[in-house]
Order: sequence, then C-alpha cells, then structure tokens
Amino acid sequence: MTRTHLSRLLAVAAALVTVGCGEEPRVQDLRTEIAQATDSALAAAKEARGNLAGYVADGRKLAEELGARADRPARAISPNATVLRVIDGDTIEASVRAAQPTPRTLTARVRILGIDTPEVHGRTECAGQAASQALRALLPAGTPIRLEADEGHEPADRYGRQLAYLATENGADIGAAQLRAGLATTLFVGERLDRAALYTAIADEARVQRRGPVHQDCQGDFHRPLTGE
Repeated sequence: MTRTHLSRLLAVAAALVTVGCGEEPRVQDLRTEIAQATDSALAAAKEARGNLAGYVADGRKLAEELGARADRPARAISPNATVLRVIDGDTIEASVRAAQPTPRTLTARVRILGIDTPEVHGRTECAGQAASQALRALLPAGTPIRLEADEGHEPADRYGRQLAYLATENGADIGAAQLRAGLATTLFVGERLDRAALYTAIADEARVQRRGPVHQDCQGDFHRPLTGE
C-alpha cells in the first residue's frame, strides 16, 4: 500500500468518526469511499508484486545472456601463445610470445584467472578427470590462444604460474566455458577482477540448474579425494 492510499483511507476514516451514526446517508457514502480506497490499494499492491516479478525475471534473463555470450565466438583476436599441453582443468603449459623487454618466445605454465577446477595431481578430486579432459578437448596441443592479463591482479601466483584469461582465436572465453559446463567454480583471491561479475553470473546459473559433474556428482564441493572416478 502506497503512502497516498494510506492517507486516503485515514482521511475517510476520520470523516466517518466525525459524522457519527446520525447521518446515515453520509455514513454510507464514506463506507463506499473506504471500499473504493481499499480496492485501489489492493490493486496497487498487486501491480507492485507483478513489477517485482518482472524485475527478477529480467535479472535472470540478463544472467543467462551474459553466460551465453561468455564462451560464444564474439570477435577474432590476435593470438600471443600456443598450447603445448593441458596440465589439469584450469592450468596449461604454453609457448608464449613475449614482447618485453625484447621479443622472444618462452615456455610458461598458465593458470586460468578467476576459476578453480578439481585437482588431479597428488590426489584426484571429484570431477577432476572430467574437467581436465574437457580442457584438453577445448585446447588440444598446437591451439593458438590469447593470454589476457587483468590489470587489477598480480601477473603470477606463488608457484610461478602466469595468471591470465584464456581465449581462442575466435574469441571464446575458456574460463567461462569451464564454468558454464559445470566443471569449475569461481576463484577470486582478495582482489577485484574485471570478469568477476560475469563469471559469478555464469557459475550461479550452472549451480542453480545443476549443470555438469561439479554440481551433480560433487554437489558443488569437489575438494575431496575420489577413488573411483
């Protein structure tokens, strides 16, 4: 009920008390006004609920569109690296063409920024093999890729791995693809990433729809050893 509707009802109620029971026609008119004001307030509340439902639906639609766009080929890019091998679901080894301080090619381990996938080295976590196999299918050896750093994040982790977003020649976002397939979760370590909102929307959609082994077989928690994967 809006402030306008409430004020109207209070005014009518006050008039009803002032008139008293001796003026029956006026009392009847005021009762009619109260009924009309009540009906108007209920209609306004119903409309507000409808608007809210619409806003929620629009938000879900936007999240779906963001997720769909994330790993859809969008624009051609200029590769700056070539895949040598996939190490696990979020890490690769690549031949990287560096421009600074002098042009050269080096071999580097690259961790995909913003996502986390199950371990397969040292111990095998739930859905670990599935995530690794999916990345191998996306990035077979020899695939040209582009590494995209995030200016707000450190360029490497404590293990010396380069931290970057990965994209194929046609612009497909590899981190987003792993999230949408239900093979990864988001990982933001105390820093603001440019793609944090996008990746979160994609991951939330996968979780709600229980898409992929991380959300089906692992119930969203893959950090546990698995003996029979």
